[in-house]
Amino acid sequence: MNNILKINKDSDLTHILNILKQGYCLWIGSGVTKQLDNKSLSWKELTEKLEKEIVLMEKERGSYPLRLQKVLKEIGNERFNQLLRKNIICKLSTNILQFLEDKTKEEVLRKFSQIAKLGTLANPIVNFNIETITSRVIAGAAHSFSIKSFNIAVEEGNRKLYGSSGDHIKNIFQRYVYHPHGALCSGSCVLTQEQYKTQKDTLAYTLATHMAFQSTLIIVGMSLEDKYLRKQIIKFKNQIKNIYFFSKRKPSKEILKWIEKNNIHNIQLDSWEIFWENIVEKLPEPNKKNLIYNILSIINECLANQNMSGSYSSFIELAKSGKHPFPEEHIKALIESMHRCGETIDNTEPNKFDKTSYYKKLFKKLEIKEECY
Repeated sequence: MNNILKINKDSDLTHILNILKQGYCLWIGSGVTKQLDNKSLSWKELTEKLEKEIVLMEKERGSYPLRLQKVLKEIGNERFNQLLRKNIICKLSTNILQFLEDKTKEEVLRKFSQIAKLGTLANPIVNFNIETITSRVIAGAAHSFSIKSFNIAVEEGNRKLYGSSGDHIKNIFQRYVYHPHGALCSGSCVLTQEQYKTQKDTLAYTLATHMAFQSTLIIVGMSLEDKYLRKQIIKFKNQIKNIYFFSKRKPSKEILKWIEKNNIHNIQLDSWEIFWENIVEKLPEPNKKNLIYNILSIINECLANQNMSGSYSSFIELAKSGKHPFPEEHIKALIESMHRCGETIDNTEPNKFDKTSYYKKLFKKLEIKEECY
């Protein structure tokens, strides 16, 4: 097939690099999170882990959204979101902090720089993960950016509340990073079958393909097994210049047939190492000062994530004491928001990193003067 290109370490990459250097709309999935933290869970691994919370009569064989819908129905929203935060956000945060502590300055800068390079020429970026740390790593070192995530409306009386959906705008002409499947930190995410149905009538459903309008689309770290996404690609592919789908292995027969029919360029890699070391490594470098400041910003978020349950407990104590100036309806709305974000997580493990001492060690490692930050 002419639209299938197999790449190994000895392949001539000139054509691919020329395409990337012209700029592109970038879609990323859990494979990019794996590059940041190789212990992070794939969609398959997450589904299987959450299924251990319920009694299964036999091994499930349906789609991941359908299987996760069964888990959600049995354990409820609050417990479901707790498990998502624990297994995605808290684990990713802890593993990043551990990586930064264990590795040398050169290894730290290389890892974060490598992922940031993929985002340097990308505009916009569409992230299908439900955590925003990956978005900060890929977008934060090159340009001013703002994260926009899908939110499900929460009814309150005659109003609809939409929770925080993006960073505060600090500069004009920002590059946007979109989360069409939402983000757990904003209280909404799309993982289950019913959540996909809810999203179908929203702007976010078609957002990903709209962002690639008249652009080259690069897809990295995704499987294309998502039938909802494939429908959108089919519907709007005539408005997209070219679509390049990078995959480590040969896709399934069904996906290969779909790729050929819809003229998708499938770049089949012998390994992801080839993609990061031989392709991305040749893209423009991010600004080193911006890279370091972005790392520090991510560290701050990761440190906050590891103490989420403690923050929730302290807030509940304050709310019960009545020693606060806030109206009761505001307190109630905030608690409900924390429940939707999974912040009620029962974390029995003690905090692994002390914020003050951690920063001191990292400032020394990265050779940063504390007064500069």
